[in-house]
Amino acid sequence: MLTNQEETVLEVITANSTSTAGMQARNILQFVYGLDYYDCSNMPDPVTYKSGNASINTLMANMLEIESFPNPAKDWTTFTYKLPETENSAVIEISDVTGKTVQVIHLTTNQGQVVWDTRNTQPGIYLYTLKASGTQKTGKIVVTK
Repeated sequence: MLTNQEETVLEVITANSTSTAGMQARNILQFVYGLDYYDCSNMPDPVTYKSGNASINTLMANMLEIESFPNPAKDWTTFTYKLPETENSAVIEISDVTGKTVQVIHLTTNQGQVVWDTRNTQPGIYLYTLKASGTQKTGKIVVTK
């Protein structure tokens, strides 16, 4: 047990110190007398909260998946795609670096693979864009000979 004077000293330290000494004084009082101490943080006035406003299109675009293999492509490449479960149709639009569309591939299932024959395509860099429900996801492919 503690003397009255020791207990008083510990209570003063607990009330006035937020450092290690204050924490140790609290722990001693908790151990010896079973007292509970709580630190409540002071919130600034006014309290502000962060919020996000992700649009449905942003969320849908994050659910679109597409990749091409092999890349670079010589004679062909395979696009592997996945749409949200509620989607059953989409397009893969392939364009050159000037933005000219060179091919559009229509998709009728929410996931799968489709082959793009590049044998008659000029060597260069192309962009492929998976489009579904007003959202899109774009990747880059290199065609070589």
